[in-house]
Amino acid sequence: MNVCLGDAMLRDLQRYLARRQPVDIIYLDRAGQLTQRRVRLLRVDADHVRAYCYTW
Repeated sequence: MNVCLGDAMLRDLQRYLARRQPVDIIYLDRAGQLTQRRVRLLRVDADHVRAYCYTW
């Protein structure tokens, strides 16, 4: 997922990654619909997030 993260958001996501805590995210899908998912973060960079989605 391509993302644009601020410094505070990046730090928060990296903290969740280190703790292996699930994260609830809300985003716009390809069709422009709001979507909510619970994910486990696998990798967090300044412009990308890789995660395992528990919701399908």
